[in-house]
Amino acid sequence: SADLLVEPQWLGSEVYYTGGLIRDKNRKKVMGVDVARSGDDDSAIVIRQGDDVIYVDSWHGKDTVVTTEKVKAAFETYQVDVIYVDVIGVGAGVFDMLKHHGYPVKECNVAEKAPEWEKENSRKTNCKLLRDWLWWQARLYFRQRPVRFHGHEEDERWKTLKTELTTPTYTHKGREVIAESKDELKKRGVASPNLADALNMTFLADWKTGAGTGQQSARRSRKKKIRRSYKTV
Repeated sequence: SADLLVEPQWLGSEVYYTGGLIRDKNRKKVMGVDVARSGDDDSAIVIRQGDDVIYVDSWHGKDTVVTTEKVKAAFETYQVDVIYVDVIGVGAGVFDMLKHHGYPVKECNVAEKAPEWEKENSRKTNCKLLRDWLWWQARLYFRQRPVRFHGHEEDERWKTLKTELTTPTYTHKGREVIAESKDELKKRGVASPNLADALNMTFLADWKTGAGTGQQSARRSRKKKIRRSYKTV
């Protein structure tokens, strides 16, 4: 049987906040960028600072140059510390353009193997792919943290993000968690969760300190015998 990754009760009406204050300004501002050039999917940007999700935007049918310019504009407005771009498909072009112009951009390949927890820390949940792992981080984030969306409840973009987060399910295959895929979602008439995927990419900054892939970080943590726990940047 399948269970929801993010329960709707974790994102009640109190999640919306319009006061504009960031609770911990020492946290990094992290941007996730999910890129689509054509088809049914939208491109999306989400910016998060610790427990505050401060900006969301999505658009349809624009080329990679327009997407790159939108990322640049959001970067300048919010003075983002790091940008994660989904480099599968046309996202690689956006990544290359941003890197060429000196932006603090990092690759996110959700088809990579998921990071591994310490073997002695057996209570941690293992995932198959990085996409599964990122969705599991979203689950932990909304279940454990006092998250705030910096927007109005009636704003379509924020409503869409909330819907996308509270729709996908997960299953277990052996000891691994597998998040419902985009193809599986589409088979039951659910649009691709582009805003949610963009938000999920920001959780890479909670795991990494800027070097290596998820697998490399995991190997490094095992070598140093570091016991990790979930945290926000």
